[in-house]
Amino acid sequence: MNAGKNGMNLKSKEMAKFNKTDYNNWKKFRESSKSTIVQSEKELIANLYSQYYNKPYKMPCTCNGKIWQKMINDLNLIFDNGL
Repeated sequence: MNAGKNGMNLKSKEMAKFNKTDYNNWKKFRESSKSTIVQSEKELIANLYSQYYNKPYKMPCTCNGKIWQKMINDLNLIFDNGL
């Protein structure tokens, strides 16, 4: 997938959509009521973010929750776009 800012597909200018597996994994993540994220969730966030926003895979510093929240918010935009 060739996606850029805001999950937009750079070739067609359409909002990116999760594939079924990623959609279900993100749905499960969103259903959690915890206020902290564990390592496996961080890996999911970083992997999906790099894939759908066409960024190199990078695990952000855990000291700055704002970075993680931005990534989560950006992935929520794609999730809200449906399958």
